[in-house]
Amino acid sequence: MSTEEHEKLLGSEPEAQAARDEARRRAHERAWALAQRRGILPLRDVKELKGDFWPEDESIDDFLSWLRATRQGDKERSIPE
Repeated sequence: MSTEEHEKLLGSEPEAQAARDEARRRAHERAWALAQRRGILPLRDVKELKGDFWPEDESIDDFLSWLRATRQGDKERSIPE
């Protein structure tokens, strides 16, 4: 396929880039509109993402031990006799 045929089929690169930019702009507008309808505000500080849900008296090792035991118990119950 010649360059000329390729450009006719896909359009020139500036036209293609302009179309991608426009699609991206419309997608962002839709996302912001949806966020506003749901009352979602922009993140102001990354610290807002920090969770405080892990019990201080429980270590990650305790949790992983419990998880392994639970999964092992599930495997043993699922084996048909």
